[in-house]
Amino acid sequence: MAHLFALMLQLVAACPASCVVCAKDVTLCHQITYIVESTNLSLLFNLALLSLSRNGIEDVREDALHTLSKLRMSLLEHNQTSSSSLTDHSFSKLHSLQVLALSNNALRALQGSWFRNTRGLTRLQLDGNQVTKLTDSSLGGTDLHSLRHLDLSNNCISYIGKDAFRPLPRLQEVVLPDVFTPLKQLILLSLDKNQWSCTCDLYPPCLVLKKLRKVFCSHAQECQGPKLSAIHHGCGHCKGCAKAVRD
Repeated sequence: MAHLFALMLQLVAACPASCVVCAKDVTLCHQITYIVESTNLSLLFNLALLSLSRNGIEDVREDALHTLSKLRMSLLEHNQTSSSSLTDHSFSKLHSLQVLALSNNALRALQGSWFRNTRGLTRLQLDGNQVTKLTDSSLGGTDLHSLRHLDLSNNCISYIGKDAFRPLPRLQEVVLPDVFTPLKQLILLSLDKNQWSCTCDLYPPCLVLKKLRKVFCSHAQECQGPKLSAIHHGCGHCKGCAKAVRD
């Protein structure tokens, strides 16, 4: 018990004064304008969750997180972090990282090199920034082969390259609501040659997609082949959805 108490005192001493909670595997900080130096975090070797949300962080020191090899979740939302303040080394030592939240910052462009060594990342939150385009380099050159959820909502995206998501082979969810709203003159949206899953989950966009002529169903098995616009004629997988599409 005495050894554990001594260790906890060391951990608390390792935190900057603005870290209101500092335990063996959780640290919560507030009122800081930059991520503390690596020496301040050197004793937090078992840290699993680091929350630096809702601060005024403008700069991420290049080696600030290098000692946190066991970190699984890093929350950096609602700060003022810009693209220029991140480097190829900012997250390069976080080999155990699974969740990275950079929501509501000042990111204008994405660089795949930021995530080059975060191969265990499964969830990446980039919503609420100022990203305007996604190119093959935005997420290219990474090891994000485990990424399943990518949130890009509430950005200013006006361009998505055809290979933008190619480096993410296990991606299951991409959140891009209202991405086409600013495009008032849009007359053609090509989404063909994708493997559409024609289940009830597709119903909300059905009202628009059923009007497209080149969208073919890939899943479920009984719906494979026909055009989405004709799903109600030959697919009984989801009667409720089929009826709604007819109506």
